[in-house]
Amino acid sequence: MGTDNRQNRLVVTKAIGKLNSAIESAGVTLVESDSFADMKRIVSCMPEKRVTQQADNKFFDFTSDNGFWIGAFDGEGKCVSVQAARLDCLGRKTLSEYWNEQQPRLYGGRIGKRHAIAADQITGRVVYHGDYWIDRSIRGGSVSVQIAQLGYLMALINFDCDYLYGLMATKGVHVGFHSRVGYTHAVPHGTDWELEPEGISSEDWLVWMDKANMYYLAEIIDRYGAEHNPYTQAGSAASGDQA
Repeated sequence: MGTDNRQNRLVVTKAIGKLNSAIESAGVTLVESDSFADMKRIVSCMPEKRVTQQADNKFFDFTSDNGFWIGAFDGEGKCVSVQAARLDCLGRKTLSEYWNEQQPRLYGGRIGKRHAIAADQITGRVVYHGDYWIDRSIRGGSVSVQIAQLGYLMALINFDCDYLYGLMATKGVHVGFHSRVGYTHAVPHGTDWELEPEGISSEDWLVWMDKANMYYLAEIIDRYGAEHNPYTQAGSAASGDQA
């Protein structure tokens, strides 16, 4: 078992390397950090973007053990993408139960009780992936997909998570962006609200993958390469912005 785990980690590391090489070949440089204050500072300079509560150090105490964010910068030093990952150790508590406590505290509103049924099954070491944004200059190309995939695999290698999930707008799911970046499951009506807070929608889809799916994503990237793997080639190009 130990040998299998080491082999799996090696495959993930190789896949991350291939993704990073492809991204750099497109003229984009990635920076990883656990300083969410720095992320907030960078994002504050973008008129069309803001840090959500999910990645705000006002609401969470982030350390290298429970969170990181990745910024992507073009050759002129302009930030063209950000994404964040946060580990929540739920133990036996389900994601639904966690949301019932967490979501109203973050957003206000009045939370409902009929979340996506998959949220009743997600438990253990759970990573939330969000605040994913890509600049128009790189939208629609493979690099936007590769940046997201690298973030997922970094979460796997850093946190040894059981699940990784996000919330995606209906438009992104309908054009297949969730499957293109590697999510293997998507269900509508992710979070249920009796009274929706401003900027939060019950229509967002819950997208997720488990640990086996993440390892398989790494194997596919290692086998076919960052630019020609079936995930990257599937579906149509979309912005893929995530909450």
